[in-house]
Amino acid sequence: MIQKKKENRFLYQAKNIGCALLVSSILHGQNVSTIIQQNAVECTDQQMMDQNLYPLLKNYKFICIGEMHGTKEPAEFLSTLVKLFVSNNKKVIVGMEIPDSLMGSFRQQPDSAGLLKTEFFSRKSDYGLESSAWFHAIVSCNQFGVTFCFFDNGNTDRDLGMHEKLADCSMNDSTAIVVTLTGNVHNKLLPYKNNNTMGCYLKERFGEKVFSVNHIYNGGTMYNRTSEGLALRTIPPSNNAFATATTFEKYFIRNIFSDTDGYSAYYYTNHVTASFPKTK
Repeated sequence: MIQKKKENRFLYQAKNIGCALLVSSILHGQNVSTIIQQNAVECTDQQMMDQNLYPLLKNYKFICIGEMHGTKEPAEFLSTLVKLFVSNNKKVIVGMEIPDSLMGSFRQQPDSAGLLKTEFFSRKSDYGLESSAWFHAIVSCNQFGVTFCFFDNGNTDRDLGMHEKLADCSMNDSTAIVVTLTGNVHNKLLPYKNNNTMGCYLKERFGEKVFSVNHIYNGGTMYNRTSEGLALRTIPPSNNAFATATTFEKYFIRNIFSDTDGYSAYYYTNHVTASFPKTK
Protein backbone atom coordinates (compact mmCIF):
# COMPACT_ATOMS: atom_id res chain seq x y z
CA MET A 1 0.00 0.00 0.00
CA ILE A 2 2.84 2.45 0.82
CA GLN A 3 4.49 1.77 -2.51
CA LYS A 4 1.23 2.36 -4.36
CA LYS A 5 0.77 5.71 -2.60
CA LYS A 6 4.27 6.76 -3.62
CA GLU A 7 3.63 5.74 -7.20
CA ASN A 8 0.33 7.63 -7.31
CA ARG A 9 2.02 10.71 -5.86
CA PHE A 10 4.51 10.88 -8.71
CA LEU A 11 1.85 10.12 -11.33
CA TYR A 12 -0.18 13.03 -9.95
CA GLN A 13 2.78 15.36 -10.30
CA ALA A 14 3.40 14.25 -13.87
CA LYS A 15 -0.16 14.44 -15.13
CA ASN A 16 -1.51 17.56 -13.48
CA ILE A 17 1.23 20.19 -13.41
CA GLY A 18 0.40 21.66 -16.84
CA CYS A 19 -3.35 21.72 -16.23
CA ALA A 20 -2.96 23.34 -12.82
CA LEU A 21 -0.84 26.14 -14.23
CA LEU A 22 -3.16 26.76 -17.15
CA VAL A 23 -6.23 26.92 -14.94
CA SER A 24 -4.47 29.25 -12.49
CA SER A 25 -3.36 31.58 -15.29
CA ILE A 26 -6.80 31.66 -16.90
CA LEU A 27 -8.33 32.56 -13.55
CA HIS A 28 -5.95 35.51 -13.33
CA GLY A 29 -6.87 36.67 -16.83
CA GLN A 30 -3.47 35.89 -18.30
CA ASN A 31 -2.63 34.48 -21.72
CA VAL A 32 -0.30 31.57 -21.00
CA SER A 33 1.14 31.27 -24.51
CA THR A 34 2.03 34.95 -24.61
CA ILE A 35 3.70 34.79 -21.20
CA ILE A 36 5.77 31.80 -22.29
CA GLN A 37 6.80 33.45 -25.56
CA GLN A 38 7.93 36.57 -23.72
CA ASN A 39 9.80 34.86 -20.89
CA ALA A 40 11.13 31.46 -22.04
CA VAL A 41 14.91 31.06 -22.12
CA GLU A 42 16.00 28.53 -24.73
CA CYS A 43 18.33 25.95 -23.23
CA THR A 44 20.17 24.68 -26.29
CA ASP A 45 22.40 27.73 -26.77
CA GLN A 46 25.24 28.30 -24.28
CA GLN A 47 25.54 31.99 -25.13
CA MET A 48 21.83 32.55 -24.59
CA MET A 49 22.02 30.82 -21.21
CA ASP A 50 25.06 32.91 -20.20
CA GLN A 51 23.18 36.07 -21.09
CA ASN A 52 19.67 35.22 -19.89
CA LEU A 53 19.75 32.28 -17.47
CA TYR A 54 22.89 32.86 -15.42
CA PRO A 55 21.80 36.36 -14.27
CA LEU A 56 18.51 34.87 -13.02
CA LEU A 57 20.17 32.16 -10.94
CA LYS A 58 23.58 33.43 -9.85
CA ASN A 59 22.52 34.87 -6.49
CA TYR A 60 20.69 31.83 -5.11
CA LYS A 61 22.30 29.53 -2.57
CA PHE A 62 20.22 26.43 -3.36
CA ILE A 63 18.84 25.47 -6.76
CA CYS A 64 16.75 22.33 -6.37
CA ILE A 65 15.76 20.40 -9.50
CA GLY A 66 12.82 17.98 -9.35
CA GLU A 67 12.36 14.99 -11.61
CA MET A 68 10.32 11.92 -12.34
CA HIS A 69 12.82 9.17 -11.52
CA GLY A 70 14.05 7.06 -14.40
CA THR A 71 14.23 9.97 -16.84
CA LYS A 72 17.14 11.51 -18.70
CA GLU A 73 16.47 15.23 -19.09
CA PRO A 74 16.59 16.53 -15.46
CA ALA A 75 20.02 14.95 -14.89
CA GLU A 76 21.23 16.56 -18.11
CA PHE A 77 19.86 19.90 -16.90
CA LEU A 78 21.80 19.47 -13.65
CA SER A 79 25.00 19.05 -15.67
CA THR A 80 24.06 22.05 -17.82
CA LEU A 81 23.62 24.30 -14.78
CA VAL A 82 26.86 23.11 -13.23
CA LYS A 83 28.73 23.90 -16.44
CA LEU A 84 27.02 27.31 -16.56
CA PHE A 85 28.08 28.21 -13.03
CA VAL A 86 31.62 26.86 -13.31
CA SER A 87 32.19 28.69 -16.60
CA ASN A 88 31.22 31.87 -14.72
CA ASN A 89 33.77 31.12 -11.95
CA LYS A 90 31.22 29.98 -9.38
CA LYS A 91 32.01 27.20 -6.92
CA VAL A 92 29.41 24.42 -7.00
CA ILE A 93 28.25 21.73 -4.59
CA VAL A 94 26.21 19.02 -6.34
CA GLY A 95 23.59 17.36 -4.14
CA MET A 96 22.00 14.03 -5.07
CA GLU A 97 19.17 12.03 -3.47
CA ILE A 98 21.60 9.22 -2.65
CA PRO A 99 22.67 7.93 0.80
CA ASP A 100 26.29 8.87 1.45
CA SER A 101 26.80 5.44 3.02
CA LEU A 102 26.33 3.85 -0.42
CA MET A 103 28.96 5.99 -2.15
CA GLY A 104 32.13 4.86 -0.33
CA SER A 105 33.85 3.47 -3.44
CA PHE A 106 33.42 6.80 -5.23
CA ARG A 107 34.82 8.70 -2.26
CA GLN A 108 37.88 6.42 -2.32
CA GLN A 109 38.20 6.40 -6.11
CA PRO A 110 36.50 9.53 -7.49
CA ASP A 111 36.19 8.49 -11.12
CA SER A 112 33.77 6.52 -13.29
CA ALA A 113 35.33 3.20 -12.28
CA GLY A 114 34.93 4.01 -8.59
CA LEU A 115 31.38 5.22 -9.19
CA LEU A 116 30.44 1.98 -10.92
CA LYS A 117 31.69 0.01 -7.90
CA THR A 118 29.49 1.89 -5.42
CA GLU A 119 26.76 0.06 -3.56
CA PHE A 120 24.27 2.55 -4.98
CA PHE A 121 24.95 1.79 -8.64
CA SER A 122 25.59 -1.91 -7.97
CA ARG A 123 22.27 -2.61 -6.27
CA LYS A 124 19.01 -3.61 -7.89
CA SER A 125 16.95 -0.54 -8.69
CA ASP A 126 13.65 -0.15 -6.87
CA TYR A 127 12.36 3.27 -7.96
CA GLY A 128 14.62 4.14 -10.90
CA LEU A 129 17.10 6.42 -9.13
CA GLU A 130 20.14 4.29 -10.02
CA SER A 131 19.85 5.29 -13.64
CA SER A 132 22.41 5.75 -16.38
CA ALA A 133 21.36 9.42 -16.45
CA TRP A 134 22.36 9.90 -12.81
CA PHE A 135 25.60 8.01 -13.36
CA HIS A 136 26.59 10.18 -16.33
CA ALA A 137 25.55 13.37 -14.52
CA ILE A 138 27.89 12.57 -11.63
CA VAL A 139 30.73 11.74 -14.04
CA SER A 140 30.10 14.95 -15.99
CA CYS A 141 29.93 17.17 -12.89
CA ASN A 142 33.00 15.51 -11.42
CA GLN A 143 35.02 16.71 -14.41
CA PHE A 144 34.25 20.29 -13.39
CA GLY A 145 35.87 19.82 -9.97
CA VAL A 146 32.68 20.21 -7.94
CA THR A 147 32.09 18.98 -4.41
CA PHE A 148 29.44 16.29 -3.94
CA CYS A 149 26.83 16.01 -1.21
CA PHE A 150 24.95 12.70 -1.10
CA PHE A 151 22.13 13.51 1.27
CA ASP A 152 19.45 10.82 1.35
CA ASN A 153 18.93 9.21 4.76
CA GLY A 154 16.89 6.78 6.81
CA ASN A 155 15.42 9.32 9.21
CA THR A 156 11.80 9.04 10.31
CA ASP A 157 11.28 12.45 8.71
CA ARG A 158 13.30 11.82 5.57
CA ASP A 159 12.87 15.32 4.12
CA LEU A 160 14.01 16.92 7.37
CA GLY A 161 17.11 14.72 7.33
CA MET A 162 17.86 15.59 3.71
CA HIS A 163 17.60 19.31 4.44
CA GLU A 164 19.91 18.97 7.45
CA LYS A 165 22.56 17.14 5.41
CA LEU A 166 22.39 19.75 2.66
CA ALA A 167 22.67 22.58 5.17
CA ASP A 168 25.76 20.94 6.66
CA CYS A 169 27.32 20.54 3.20
CA SER A 170 26.61 24.16 2.33
CA MET A 171 28.48 25.35 5.41
CA ASN A 172 31.71 23.85 4.04
CA ASP A 173 31.86 26.69 1.53
CA SER A 174 29.65 29.72 2.07
CA THR A 175 30.44 31.02 -1.43
CA ALA A 176 29.30 27.91 -3.32
CA ILE A 177 25.97 27.38 -5.08
CA VAL A 178 24.30 24.09 -4.12
CA VAL A 179 22.53 22.42 -7.07
CA THR A 180 20.42 19.38 -6.14
CA LEU A 181 18.53 16.66 -7.97
CA THR A 182 15.63 14.80 -6.29
CA GLY A 183 12.18 13.48 -6.95
CA ASN A 184 9.80 16.31 -7.78
CA VAL A 185 7.96 16.28 -4.46
CA HIS A 186 11.06 16.69 -2.27
CA ASN A 187 12.01 20.01 -3.91
CA LYS A 188 8.58 21.62 -3.60
CA LEU A 189 8.62 24.81 -1.50
CA LEU A 190 5.13 24.16 -0.12
CA PRO A 191 3.93 21.20 2.00
CA TYR A 192 2.73 18.12 0.18
CA LYS A 193 -0.36 16.50 1.72
CA ASN A 194 0.25 18.48 4.95
CA ASN A 195 3.84 17.22 5.23
CA ASN A 196 6.85 19.51 4.95
CA THR A 197 9.19 18.69 2.10
CA MET A 198 12.95 19.13 1.87
CA GLY A 199 12.24 22.33 -0.03
CA CYS A 200 9.98 23.60 2.77
CA TYR A 201 12.69 23.06 5.38
CA LEU A 202 15.32 24.73 3.21
CA LYS A 203 12.97 27.67 2.61
CA GLU A 204 12.32 28.07 6.34
CA ARG A 205 16.05 28.12 7.03
CA PHE A 206 17.48 30.03 4.06
CA GLY A 207 14.48 32.08 2.89
CA GLU A 208 14.68 33.65 -0.58
CA LYS A 209 18.04 32.01 -1.25
CA VAL A 210 16.22 28.78 -2.23
CA PHE A 211 15.03 28.27 -5.82
CA SER A 212 13.07 25.22 -6.98
CA VAL A 213 12.80 23.96 -10.57
CA ASN A 214 10.41 21.26 -11.79
CA HIS A 215 10.82 19.36 -15.05
CA ILE A 216 7.74 19.39 -17.27
CA TYR A 217 7.32 17.87 -20.71
CA ASN A 218 4.91 17.22 -23.53
CA GLY A 219 5.22 13.44 -23.66
CA GLY A 220 7.65 10.55 -23.90
CA THR A 221 8.85 7.64 -21.79
CA MET A 222 10.14 6.94 -18.28
CA TYR A 223 11.36 3.91 -16.38
CA ASN A 224 10.23 3.89 -12.77
CA ARG A 225 7.94 2.21 -10.27
CA THR A 226 4.44 1.21 -11.21
CA SER A 227 1.91 -1.05 -9.49
CA GLU A 228 3.70 -3.93 -11.26
CA GLY A 229 7.17 -2.87 -10.11
CA LEU A 230 9.77 -1.11 -12.25
CA ALA A 231 8.50 -0.70 -15.79
CA LEU A 232 8.82 1.38 -18.92
CA ARG A 233 5.89 3.78 -19.23
CA THR A 234 4.78 5.88 -22.16
CA ILE A 235 3.33 9.35 -21.54
CA PRO A 236 1.12 10.51 -24.44
CA PRO A 237 1.59 14.11 -25.66
CA SER A 238 -0.59 16.67 -23.90
CA ASN A 239 0.03 19.46 -26.46
CA ASN A 240 -0.84 22.15 -23.91
CA ALA A 241 0.43 25.74 -23.99
CA PHE A 242 3.88 24.79 -22.75
CA ALA A 243 4.28 22.57 -25.82
CA THR A 244 2.72 24.86 -28.40
CA ALA A 245 3.72 28.37 -27.33
CA THR A 246 7.24 28.21 -28.81
CA THR A 247 9.30 26.11 -31.19
CA PHE A 248 11.97 25.56 -28.49
CA GLU A 249 12.82 21.92 -27.81
CA LYS A 250 14.03 22.88 -24.34
CA TYR A 251 13.46 26.01 -22.32
CA PHE A 252 13.52 27.48 -18.82
CA ILE A 253 10.79 29.73 -17.51
CA ARG A 254 10.19 31.29 -14.13
CA ASN A 255 6.93 30.43 -12.42
CA ILE A 256 4.83 33.51 -13.11
CA PHE A 257 1.73 31.36 -13.46
CA SER A 258 0.87 29.91 -10.07
CA ASP A 259 1.66 30.63 -6.42
CA THR A 260 0.17 27.37 -5.17
CA ASP A 261 2.27 24.62 -6.76
CA GLY A 262 5.51 25.18 -4.83
CA TYR A 263 8.01 25.67 -7.67
CA SER A 264 10.00 28.76 -8.59
CA ALA A 265 10.49 27.80 -12.22
CA TYR A 266 10.07 25.07 -14.83
CA TYR A 267 12.45 23.31 -17.17
CA TYR A 268 10.41 22.26 -20.20
CA THR A 269 11.49 19.63 -22.72
CA ASN A 270 9.39 18.55 -25.65
CA HIS A 271 10.25 14.92 -24.91
CA VAL A 272 10.97 13.04 -21.71
CA THR A 273 13.23 10.03 -22.24
CA ALA A 274 13.46 6.89 -20.13
CA SER A 275 16.79 6.21 -18.44
CA PHE A 276 17.36 2.64 -17.38
CA PRO A 277 19.37 1.39 -14.37
CA LYS A 278 23.13 1.60 -14.90
CA THR A 279 23.53 -1.94 -13.62
CA LYS A 280 21.10 -4.44 -15.06
